[in-house]
This record gives sequence, structure tokens and C-alpha cells, in this order.
Amino acid sequence: MGFTLAKAIQKEILTGSFSALVEFLIRLMKRMAPPIAASQSITKEKQEEKKPKMPAGEKELNIDKMNPSKPPEQATSLLEIIILVAGQSLELPPKQVLALLGDGCNYFAHLLVKGVKGSYGQLLTCLNKFRELSENFVELLRADSERNLEFMLQLLKPGLLSKSEGILRG
Repeated sequence: MGFTLAKAIQKEILTGSFSALVEFLIRLMKRMAPPIAASQSITKEKQEEKKPKMPAGEKELNIDKMNPSKPPEQATSLLEIIILVAGQSLELPPKQVLALLGDGCNYFAHLLVKGVKGSYGQLLTCLNKFRELSENFVELLRADSERNLEFMLQLLKPGLLSKSEGILRG
């Protein structure tokens, strides 16, 4: 991608530091994002914000035929791995997980901030599984790094606002 990562940051990410990963992804996104032209109208930007930003390469994913017990390691797209991990951790069917990811991941954000009925256990399980599968995520992020990275940042960003220390420490 045209840059190197400091050894200390590499070590933190590889040891599972959620905050280091988020910081890295934010910096990467800033580096990859094209500058916004001054001629773009604000209303067009607001319209784009309202559209759900799903990761690239998801045209082949059929949510109705998805096997919710499929091992996430076998996922072939970023959306599929997220649906599988979240569904298995939160004990939700794929359609409900997909609904949580809609509208810019706002519903998933609400769960990360408030918990599930005040409890964060299932969410911590979900985030820990995301961490365990970080190599799978990296491979899937490379498929279409711009859209996938933006989606992944939207998914994880709310964890920084959580009321749970466990979620914040990741």
C-alpha cells in the first residue's frame, strides 16, 4: 500500500490491541481517501451519508440461503464474515444481523454503546472473534480496500463511545 508500519504499532495490533487497530485503520483511511472537491454540494454529501454503505463484492451473497452455522473462517466476503460472527455471537439470524448493519451501522453502534439489555458479554465475544479472525479480515479488506475499509471503520467506530470498559479496551 506504499507505507510501512512502525514495529511498536505492528506488535500492538498483532497482540490484539483494538485501539491500535482502529487508529491504524483511521490513518489508512485518511491516506487512501481522495481529497473532496470544493465543488461538491453539501446536499449530495448528506444524501450519500444516508445510503447504507455496504462493503464491496457482496452481490453474490444470498442472505436467504446463508448457513448461519458456517464457520466464519470459510467466509468469502467481508459482509459474510461479519454476519456470521455477529450472528453466532449475538445469537441472531443473518437477516437481523444485516438489519443491525443498515443505515451506516447505526443499530450495531447502539448495541456497542448501550449493550444488550445493559450487558456487554455477547458483544465482547463478537469483538474478540473479530480480533481472532483479523487475518481473514485483512484478506477480505484487500479485495476492495476503499469500500471495505470504510465499512469496517463504520462498524468498529462506535466501540470507542461504549459505556463498557471491556468494549473500549477491546
